[in-house]
Amino acid sequence: PKPSSAASDVYKRQALVGVPNAGKSQLLAALTNAEPEVADYPFTTQRPQAGMVAFENVQIQMVDLPPLTEEHTEPWAFNIMRNADALVLILDLSQDPLAELEIIIKVLGGQRITLQGEGGGEIEPGTFPKRSLVIGNKGDLAGTKENFAILKELYGERFSMIMVSAKEGLNLEKLREKLYTLLDVLRVYPKRPGHEPDLSAPVILKRGSTVLDLAQEIHKDFVSKLRYARIWGSGKFDGQRVQRDYPLQDGDIIELHI
Repeated sequence: PKPSSAASDVYKRQALVGVPNAGKSQLLAALTNAEPEVADYPFTTQRPQAGMVAFENVQIQMVDLPPLTEEHTEPWAFNIMRNADALVLILDLSQDPLAELEIIIKVLGGQRITLQGEGGGEIEPGTFPKRSLVIGNKGDLAGTKENFAILKELYGERFSMIMVSAKEGLNLEKLREKLYTLLDVLRVYPKRPGHEPDLSAPVILKRGSTVLDLAQEIHKDFVSKLRYARIWGSGKFDGQRVQRDYPLQDGDIIELHI
């Protein structure tokens, strides 16, 4: 049977969150095949706009939402945030990014959405914890490096951060990698004995998954029938025989034996 999480599948969804004029739509256009309206005036985005971000052989769905303000935010936008796998926070480094981040934290907190860095954190009952990445946009403008340094000093231990320029293309390839890392997943490549793996179509699993989790993802009958596996990648040597509870690493090639 074919793995269910091929590279062409929409595996994870990330929502773009930011105050007016932070550059969300321009970033979506720069990273994906989407064509959102991009303008210098606020509240350009009135409806959700989606596009696919490609990182190597993985596709990530990114959704741009209307701007977030303390006065009003479309209620349906919070529902999309709660259901997203991660939130990408866009700040305008040419303005007051620290104030913007504090507004985002406050407004989302009022909707029981709590922001976590890559390391996670304690989960409060009744809340929607979301892994989050902070993007400082407009890094091509004067004074933005200094603002980004202040932001990192105050929030760098809580959030992973990157400075980009959606307009000039600054650091966008590095951003793609960070967006993938934000998902907290790994890619593995199953193969049949005597055959080569298809390296264009990974199976996507949660980080920390085992050989048994891969078997479950491929076919439910494999779980009870699985005897052992052979691994290329994180093993001590290529083709090493491993047991069902062996923890997988990103890029491993796995041969299941039933």
